[in-house]
Amino acid sequence: MLAHPEEETHAPDLTLGAVGQWLKALGQQSVMGTRQVLLKSQFFVPNQGLPRELPVLPERDRQDALKIGLVWGVIGLLLALQGDWFLGQWLNPPPAVAEAEADTEIAPFPSEQPDDALTAALSDLDWGNGQSLDDAEASGQLAGDTFTDEAEWPLQGEASREVITPALLETSPYPSFRSQQMDHKLALYHQRLQLSGPPDVLIIGSSRALRGVDPAALRQELATLGYGDLDIFNFGVNGSTAQVVDLTLRRILTEDQLPRLVIWADGARAFNSGRGDITYNGIMASEGYRQLGRRTQSPPENTASDTTDAISDASAIADDNLDDASEALGAALRNSYQTLDQQLSDRLGIWSAVYSDREGLKTKVQEVLLQPFSNALLFWKYPLVDPDDLQLNTSDRPLPDNSRIDFDGFLAMDVRFNPATYYQLYARVAGDYDSDYRDFELRGQQAVALQQLVQFTQERNLPLIFVNTPLTDEYLDSYRMAAETDFLKFMVEFSATAPDFIFRDLGQIWPQRYDYFSDPSHLNRYGAYQVSSRIAQDPMIPWPHKLPEPERELTELAP
Repeated sequence: MLAHPEEETHAPDLTLGAVGQWLKALGQQSVMGTRQVLLKSQFFVPNQGLPRELPVLPERDRQDALKIGLVWGVIGLLLALQGDWFLGQWLNPPPAVAEAEADTEIAPFPSEQPDDALTAALSDLDWGNGQSLDDAEASGQLAGDTFTDEAEWPLQGEASREVITPALLETSPYPSFRSQQMDHKLALYHQRLQLSGPPDVLIIGSSRALRGVDPAALRQELATLGYGDLDIFNFGVNGSTAQVVDLTLRRILTEDQLPRLVIWADGARAFNSGRGDITYNGIMASEGYRQLGRRTQSPPENTASDTTDAISDASAIADDNLDDASEALGAALRNSYQTLDQQLSDRLGIWSAVYSDREGLKTKVQEVLLQPFSNALLFWKYPLVDPDDLQLNTSDRPLPDNSRIDFDGFLAMDVRFNPATYYQLYARVAGDYDSDYRDFELRGQQAVALQQLVQFTQERNLPLIFVNTPLTDEYLDSYRMAAETDFLKFMVEFSATAPDFIFRDLGQIWPQRYDYFSDPSHLNRYGAYQVSSRIAQDPMIPWPHKLPEPERELTELAP
């Protein structure tokens, strides 16, 4: 029997106001519950129980509080000193500890022997041309020394290890740019300028230039072709991008320090505007960059007198423009405070075990603490990817302990890339997870830096040649290959609009000649020899001829 409509039961309708009241009550209950939990922890007290005004302590209590504060201050100072000492031991372990750790390290994988012809050619190189240090001459590391695979490469002895010394860095007129290798290269370049003046050819770029173009091999091949004994220096710095190269040539080096021709050896990742430019940002925050705008012939010796002069200048300007005077006065005071702060930091840093190696400490912390954390975040984001593939950067492989930069600024690597053994030591990094290719974009600040640099070199009739250095097929996966294709198209189009800018592509000439590489994306000394010989014979590159010394001196003195 059907029920009458009035006898049907209905659930009460939930109105918007009822839901709001329920949520409000639930929120209040949650707040009260949290408050009770915090009070029970004894770390918190009710707000009503706190005094509104601070009590006045008796004289004896204030003396006790002062003594307690002094004791805790001394304890904090001792802990800071102890922590600084421990960090110093961590960064630079004693020789006995370092030797013990070296004994436990994994031995480098064996490398194949190079071709006899290539070994003979390498052994004839005029290694170390331009050396003039007495210790280099005394140790027999001057031009003409030969070497084999079993022996250390030239400039590997005591002389080469002393190329970058504290004394050399102290004589450098450049302040620190917060890049250890940049500071070292500037110090070495300054010494080169003092000895022989600006080089005829300057090689610049990132680690692909540092390890990929050999000045000795290039010099020898050009001499064979009749260009004379050219002076060539490698200014490659790890992590350099287009912005760093532009800053080095346009701002850091002065007009009288520029070469006669620039070889820019690098690749696509130096022009990626989508990723963070760590090297350039570090330089921008350095004292060296701050001094670029006020660089003089001699560094300031008396900060107080400089500040007084700046204040006097500001006062003089005030007669004409009060606003400009205030701005100049503020800038002078800020500069004096920054200089004073830097001087105090340097003086206190003398007593610190890690202050002089801050970059090394930062790198160590990133490797030990931040890298695993970053990998964990990537694994959380990409749980189906092999954890070994979650590496952030492919260009920061540790170098062998016997790696040294020679007097020409070149880093010769003996190790030879073997895919069968290399990935037993290092993870295979896919291009999708390589920070150098992250958010790959060629239109941005790196492209602007390229345009500025080309304009700068054209105004000075300074030939600029970009060489896309070789890569292996182990490195050029589908993701990087797509970026490489876009990069080649970009450079070809750009070179077509800049007649004095020459682009030479060697990126894929040896995709499987692994014996020419030290890792998937960097050449070893055998590959560097081949690249140097190849570009020396390139008819598109306007190599300069060696000028006679009197003519060269007149040329350098000419405006």
